[in-house]
Amino acid sequence: MWFWWAVGIALIAAIAAAAVLLTRSRGPTLPPGLVERRAEAARILDEASRVEDADLKPLVALEARKDFKGAVALMEQAMAANERQERLNASLITVSEELTRLAVGVTPDEVGARAVDAFSILTQLAGAEKKFFAERRQLYETTRNYYAELAAKKKPSIPADLSSLVDRVSAALAKARELHRRFTDAVKAFDAAIRK
Repeated sequence: MWFWWAVGIALIAAIAAAAVLLTRSRGPTLPPGLVERRAEAARILDEASRVEDADLKPLVALEARKDFKGAVALMEQAMAANERQERLNASLITVSEELTRLAVGVTPDEVGARAVDAFSILTQLAGAEKKFFAERRQLYETTRNYYAELAAKKKPSIPADLSSLVDRVSAALAKARELHRRFTDAVKAFDAAIRK
């Protein structure tokens, strides 16, 4: 009789220990859709990284040769690449906002905090890139219009806001790069928290 009672106690203790172990080793809970949205964000970022910007270095030589039609064509290539980036960025904004909303549902709390941090930074990055592409589009349009007037044999003055446009584009790019670095670090911290 004591034997069965001891076996029963041992069995209950083993079940309790297994329950504690399973509770501790159970991974974080990710809300439905988070993995898919994250994969979508990764796809968009990858696709955006493969869009080649037009090389504007030949612009100096085109201007020196007074090939203003060539300069206009080069600026239009740059504008087309920028437009592709803007379309991808619009998708990234949507996905990043969904990820930020979904990140709130990640448990346990310490992993959820990392998810919220990472995807909030992604949303900020998408917003910073939106500003960068808009500022760059304006710079490209201003430059193209200047060369178009030169090609039409007009004598336009250099646009007064050109220098401030260049400064705004440079500042927007610097901010986007910093947010990209922060996002990369935050996503690595989130991934590490998931693996714990």
